[in-house]
Amino acid sequence: MKTLIRKNSDIPWLLKPGEGRLYISDETPPREQCGTAFGFVFEGENVLMAHILPRGWDIPGGMIERWEAPESAAIREIWEETTVKVEVIEQIGIQELEVFCPRPPGYRFPYPISVQVYYLCRVIELAPFEINMESYERKFFTPDEVRTLPTMANHDLLYEEALRRVRMGK
Repeated sequence: MKTLIRKNSDIPWLLKPGEGRLYISDETPPREQCGTAFGFVFEGENVLMAHILPRGWDIPGGMIERWEAPESAAIREIWEETTVKVEVIEQIGIQELEVFCPRPPGYRFPYPISVQVYYLCRVIELAPFEINMESYERKFFTPDEVRTLPTMANHDLLYEEALRRVRMGK
């Protein structure tokens, strides 16, 4: 099932004109539209965040390689940014990012619609963290702490759905 929970045409980093559509969804989009994958990684009710250069604290995740499935990309990206091994429990939702302008030269995401896929994940192993090219810190945030982070503004509804499922015992 795919349920629209928010439309947003004011995403600062999205090409203009463009629109983001956030969905609670267990439907994986067509692979050719999937551009990035992210994980809400929980330990109890605390969620893992990565301090990413230059974005600040953010949900771990990133680009899906041509040869990867979105779920595999989320697992790999979480490891690269946080040195935490995870397993995916289930897909929480997606964000469709649609641009309404001509494709810019060098644009590296699927066009005109690129989809971000979000998963609920569980920690398998916390390896020692080392600063790397992508991030320089990892931290588990409490629900109250994570809600104050600027990067959560557009992902708050997906986070709340993930937290709800954690509390239900998923």
